[in-house]
Amino acid sequence: MGTASRGRRWLWAILRFPLVRAVIATAAVIGIPNGVGWLAAYVYRTLVPGAEIPVPALLVLVLALTHVSYVCYVRLIEWRAAEELSPRAMFPDLGWGILTGACLCGAVVGVLWLLGYYGVTAVNGLAATVPLFAASVVSAYVEEIVARGIVFRIMEEGLGTWLALAGSAILFGLVHIFNPNATILGALAIALTAGVILGAGYVLTRTLWLPIGIHFAWNFTLGGIFGLAVSGRAGRGFVDAELSGPELLSGGTFGPEASLFVILFGLPIGGYLLLRAIQRNQIRPPAWSRHPEATDPGGIARAARLPTDGN
Repeated sequence: MGTASRGRRWLWAILRFPLVRAVIATAAVIGIPNGVGWLAAYVYRTLVPGAEIPVPALLVLVLALTHVSYVCYVRLIEWRAAEELSPRAMFPDLGWGILTGACLCGAVVGVLWLLGYYGVTAVNGLAATVPLFAASVVSAYVEEIVARGIVFRIMEEGLGTWLALAGSAILFGLVHIFNPNATILGALAIALTAGVILGAGYVLTRTLWLPIGIHFAWNFTLGGIFGLAVSGRAGRGFVDAELSGPELLSGGTFGPEASLFVILFGLPIGGYLLLRAIQRNQIRPPAWSRHPEATDPGGIARAARLPTDGN
């Protein structure tokens, strides 16, 4: 085997190391769209001084670049098609996800309203929901590609489903500790509910559409419809509203995501999705307990097709 061939093999081995892949994928999915988006905004401000940046168009650009960046990463580094974003599964899984997320949010806010902790202070109309709708689409798509498409999926290849689910849920909760008005309870609730539900949704369907739908519906329904804070960030949508009562139940300034009711309503949903995943035989064991060929679900071993100089 020639020196050049060995060098290529070492390069591919490094690029396909799980941590390296996760870093490359995250950098591509976050860095490229945000960099181009910032550049586009700068050029627009330069060419049209004083004009407001067309935020919806900018968000569409970021969304498209996020998708292309992830698909290109999967094709170039993992040598496979991005089946987790298959258009065939988009509408059924996305629809069920939106329904699930909206119902969960409605149940939590409904209980808070019955207890007298939720009250509407003003009605803004449907037009006020547009900015948060666009932001919810982009944030759900980008965050699910990173959290489930990259972090969870790559962790699962080595650690198996259960450890990857626990690890990715903890990381998802910890990330939100840096949000405005964040609390320990809020981060814990997000890990136990969103981290588990969204991870379980991916495990069940093996696509990102179900978790994307749940994530979008929760954010938009909470902020865009009910006018409440989403992960500590104030929401303004169809109505303006305020929360009162014990922080343990209402979530306080962080919003209902830090409410005990989210955990009570969310955990059964996550448990149901995992039960369905078990019934469909979608749970994967850790790498050390399965056949070596099964540790390569993304086709990484196809690097063996690299030239070998006849050896």
